[in-house]
Amino acid sequence: MNLWENIQNALPAPRLEILHRLGLLARRKGMGLYLVGGAVRDLLMSNAARTPDLDLVVIGDAPALALAASSELRASLCVHKQFGTATLTFENGVSTDLATARTETYKKPAALPSVQAAQSIEQDLSRRDFTINAMAADIASENPGALVDPHGGADDLEQGLLRVLHRDSFMDDPTRMLRGLRFQARFDFGFEYETNALLHAALDAEILHRLSPARLRKEITACFEEPARVSIIKELNCLNIDSGALAPGLSFHTTLLEPDDAMGAALRDLRGGDNPLAPQDWLAYLMA
Repeated sequence: MNLWENIQNALPAPRLEILHRLGLLARRKGMGLYLVGGAVRDLLMSNAARTPDLDLVVIGDAPALALAASSELRASLCVHKQFGTATLTFENGVSTDLATARTETYKKPAALPSVQAAQSIEQDLSRRDFTINAMAADIASENPGALVDPHGGADDLEQGLLRVLHRDSFMDDPTRMLRGLRFQARFDFGFEYETNALLHAALDAEILHRLSPARLRKEITACFEEPARVSIIKELNCLNIDSGALAPGLSFHTTLLEPDDAMGAALRDLRGGDNPLAPQDWLAYLMA
C-alpha cells in the first residue's frame, strides 16, 4: 500500500512541500525518514478530521539531519541532543519534529524505559502502544509513501480493534490503558479479545498505583481534553479505575455533563464574555 496520494490530499501545500524536501534531503544523506504513528493512522482513516502532525522518525541522527535542513530550507532549529530529537520551524509557521529511531526496554513494571538507537523503522515501531499506531510511511524513498506495517495495524484499523503489540505492554507502561480508553471513545473502537484480557489482568495487579503523580496527571488531563470525555468517564467507572487507582477518594460521575453538557454551556458563556478567569476545558470538566 502507498499513502503518498493520501498525504497529498491531507496536507496543505506548504506542509507537503516541506515533507517532500525533507525526504529528498534524507535520501541524499543516506538516512531513512518516516512519517509515523497517529499521522499514518489518521491518513488511513476515511473520517480523519484534522491535518496530521508531521512527526518524523529518522533512521540515523535526527539532530544532524535537522541541522542540515535548517540551513538548506531556511528554518529555525531547536535541538534536544540528549533525547535525539529536534524541531524545525519554517518561515511559514509550520513546525516539524524529527526523532532518532529508538528501542525501549523496561527494567521493571511501570518504570520509565531505557532507550537505545534503533537500526530500522521496524524496531522503532515495535515499541509503540497499539498496532494502529505502529505504522509508518516511507518519505525518503524514490517512490515515497510506502506503508510499513509489521504488526497488522491497517487490518485492525479497518476492523476497529485496539491490539497491543506484546503481552507485557500494559505492565511495562500502564498509561497505555488510559490511552486505549481515549482511542476507544474517540474512534468508537473496541479492545481485541486478548488485549482486553491483558487490560483487566493489569488492573487486577494494581499496576496503575505504580505510576508517578505527574504521569497520572498527564493522562487524566488528556482524557478530559477529549470531546468524547463522557464516554471515557463511563468506561473508567465500568472498569472501576477511579476508585483509588488514580487518586485516593477520586470518584467520577457525569451529573453535570449529561444529558445536555451543562459544563460545556457554562464554559461557552464564560468565554463569550472574554472572562480571564475561565478555566481550561479539561480542568473544568475534571472539577465537574
